[in-house]
Amino acid sequence: DAGTKATVDATFDLYAFMTSGSKNQEAGKAQGAVADADGVSEDTTVKKIKGRGNSTWNLAKKPFNITYKDNVQIDGMKGKKWSLLANAQDASLLRNRLVYDLANEVGMKYACDSRFVDFFVNGEYLGSYQLTQKIEMGKNTVMPDLEEPLTEVEEEGDVVPTADFDFILE
Repeated sequence: DAGTKATVDATFDLYAFMTSGSKNQEAGKAQGAVADADGVSEDTTVKKIKGRGNSTWNLAKKPFNITYKDNVQIDGMKGKKWSLLANAQDASLLRNRLVYDLANEVGMKYACDSRFVDFFVNGEYLGSYQLTQKIEMGKNTVMPDLEEPLTEVEEEGDVVPTADFDFILE
């Protein structure tokens, strides 16, 4: 299920729609602005924004995944796909950030970068979030040297890899 898509009209409340279900997504109709130390970039078309998480989705402060049409640069990080962590279960908002920073400092392979951001929707401030690079395999990602394994379909219909391959555990 690709989720429910909204019909946009003059009274459309994007945030209410996005938070009414984690499968809901808005695609192609949202426009964003990214502001950092380098200034404000308003040419940031949002390709898709949707809820993320399982247990965290049921908390008052919702986490999201955002995919931009083109790469955007945010305080030295560059990419199309981002996760906005709400850190709703951590009043200090620091636990995840400390672990991300520690992983980068000790040189862990595939450690993603993150920044604290203020998140606004339709001009309404929704709080401080942790913006992170989305964990995915493939070109222009945190793991550019990992690729989907080559597979074949066996007689029983099972799809199996044709050779050893790297994988991600979550």
